[in-house]
Amino acid sequence: MKKRFVIDTNVFLYDPDCLFRMGEDNDILVPIGVVEELDKFKKERNELGYAARKTINAFDTILSEKRDSHPDSEFGVPIRTGGNFFVRLGSQKTMFSDHLDENYVDNKILQICLEELEDLPDDVELVLVTKDTALRIKAETCRVTAQNYENSLVEDISMYDEVRTWILTEEDMADLHSGIDVGSLGFQTNEYGVVKCNPGDEPTAVRCHADGNLRVIRPKECYGVGPKNLEQQFLIDALLDPSIQCVAVSGRAGTGKTLLSLAAGLQEVVQGAKAGRYDRLIIMRPTISVGKELGFLPGTAEEKLKPWMAPVQDCLEFLHNKKASETMLDDLQHQGFLEIQAISYIRGRSMPNKFIIIDEVQNLSRLEIKTIVTRVGEGTKIVLTGDPYQIDNPYIDQHSNGLTHLIDSLTGEDLFAHVTLIQGERSPLAKLAAENL
Repeated sequence: MKKRFVIDTNVFLYDPDCLFRMGEDNDILVPIGVVEELDKFKKERNELGYAARKTINAFDTILSEKRDSHPDSEFGVPIRTGGNFFVRLGSQKTMFSDHLDENYVDNKILQICLEELEDLPDDVELVLVTKDTALRIKAETCRVTAQNYENSLVEDISMYDEVRTWILTEEDMADLHSGIDVGSLGFQTNEYGVVKCNPGDEPTAVRCHADGNLRVIRPKECYGVGPKNLEQQFLIDALLDPSIQCVAVSGRAGTGKTLLSLAAGLQEVVQGAKAGRYDRLIIMRPTISVGKELGFLPGTAEEKLKPWMAPVQDCLEFLHNKKASETMLDDLQHQGFLEIQAISYIRGRSMPNKFIIIDEVQNLSRLEIKTIVTRVGEGTKIVLTGDPYQIDNPYIDQHSNGLTHLIDSLTGEDLFAHVTLIQGERSPLAKLAAENL
């Protein structure tokens, strides 16, 4: 059955190309309130502003066809994927009881849905598409079919939370420890796992290389920090291998994501400066608060960023004594080894021969992740860390955030590796809280 999708503002802000992802021959209807909300976002100098501007320009391009070809059409404007495009103003009459505020944009969208249902052809189904759970609940209460923007979802993220184990023959295990290549047995490229001969044996850490063969992973140190568990052993291997240019690290608070990434970056940039592999360590974080905002911060751009970079300072205190870490951050910046930057300013940059760490990536959208990774120049390594279950951005969730999308899209590629850190190592109390609160 043909569908007529009514699209909410948050869907366009999440994916400005959603107009052309709704399937062939389906109609797209945009309430005028959505256009007004997009107009409010268009001046923002961030990815939301970019998405709003791109969406409004797409509307204008489509509607120009109506102005040029069939200005008197009441049946929408044909779009390239089939179906038609509509912008609806809605009538002045209210279709709600006193329980809903008719001036609220979400309720205006609902009213247009109800008006469409009155004259909808029998062979067309109306569907409201929104990432707002509350609006979906209200829609279902008003007997309007509503759904999440499913094109953006990674259905099963639990598959990234476990280490796979494979059973080898004693002959294959002997070959593996002797340095003789052993076939991957179903592992994907750059997937980490363990192999055994018998279920009760001590596991051997392995990685499947781009040639399709397994190789043993030996414990390594970076910047004086060694692995405390198997998953950290995997991560250090990925961080120090220049053939892996993009590393995604997921895990709960206290598992060592930021610490190990920073340690690897310092080793590769500061201690390895003579080798010339990377000439600078760049650290970025999204400026999204936990809890209420404190308002505008005074000072220069560097001073404004200091509160967001406190986790980096904490890691330096762990790697050095506190007194040394207080001046080390400034010294590294003055020497040109370290750059701390807000993600907001990354558009337009090209960054060759850098070691880049993007922290708290779970708070970024698919569009923001694409913008960041496409800035990577020749010879650059980028590490993206985050916890898909700990999101502070109201526009995304654990199935639609940028980190989950990156892992789902790039797993198995030669230049990419993903490691999930499972065990909390910050402190027994932090581990207890992460597991039970």
